Amino acid sequence: MERGYLARTWRCIKATKNWFGKLLLLGLIAMIPIFGIIVVSGYLYGWARDAAWRMDNPLPSRVLGNEDGMLYKRGLFAVIISVGLTLVVSVASIAFFWAFGLASVGVSSVFAQILPDQAVSVLASLAIPSLVGTFGLLLACMALIFGVQFFIWVGTMRMSIYGTLSSGFQFSRSWAMIRKNLSGLFKIFLGQLIASAVVGFIVAIVWCVVLFVGVFVSMLVMGAIDYSGSYGSAFGGVTAIGSIAAVFLALCVVYLTFFSSVLIQMFVCRSLGYWVADFDVAQWGSQDDPLPCEKMSGGAVDAGR
Repeated sequence: MERGYLARTWRCIKATKNWFGKLLLLGLIAMIPIFGIIVVSGYLYGWARDAAWRMDNPLPSRVLGNEDGMLYKRGLFAVIISVGLTLVVSVASIAFFWAFGLASVGVSSVFAQILPDQAVSVLASLAIPSLVGTFGLLLACMALIFGVQFFIWVGTMRMSIYGTLSSGFQFSRSWAMIRKNLSGLFKIFLGQLIASAVVGFIVAIVWCVVLFVGVFVSMLVMGAIDYSGSYGSAFGGVTAIGSIAAVFLALCVVYLTFFSSVLIQMFVCRSLGYWVADFDVAQWGSQDDPLPCEKMSGGAVDAGR
């Protein structure tokens, strides 16, 4: 990540008293539907806001402290911005594919009616362009989905600073920041992508181990039952213990997934805070005022500190 964002984040995490226990608690809270993501997002983006104000402070002492009175509001707004923009892009992508499919069918029907004798050859000649067009449209939609992540990040950071939901949807302001330091956001995104891939690989291996153990134990139990020719209370007890163990291991893997997700989000949020700090937050006016970087005459963001 650019300009030591990752190293600075790790230094602040290590400076936190009982940081690992706090991380374990955040992973546990994240498992709670809706409430969990609101709390975790509010907590981490509050810490990211501190970084935007150029504070190298450790993690807030209490996860549910809500010292500034904005924990739940900030977390809820972060979820609304993320879900809202993702939903819009997803619907747009589906609409594009639907329109493209209708257009392809329409063109094929027209040729089939105008040139019935040559319909097969014409449709065959249109197959490759249609396939290429579909593949290109798929790539475009994927790029759009990935690109909207930058607007989600920047919009959420602006919301964290101003404390208003509307500031997170000011796309012109977000775009002004993105285009001034796109490389920084891309490196944060690349770091997140790599970390997610590594974590996903590890979790997949753990899931395979859990499934293997579950199947192996089940085979042993069923083999013992078949050999004895009866299903006694002893075998029932073994089955119950095996089921409980399988559920426990599955819950552990689920928790590992949430724990890893929170850890990655922690680094991403704090890094976004340091990225925003390069835009001199102290000089910002109201959410509708031009940013300092917009007032500059074509110069780059002053990142000197």
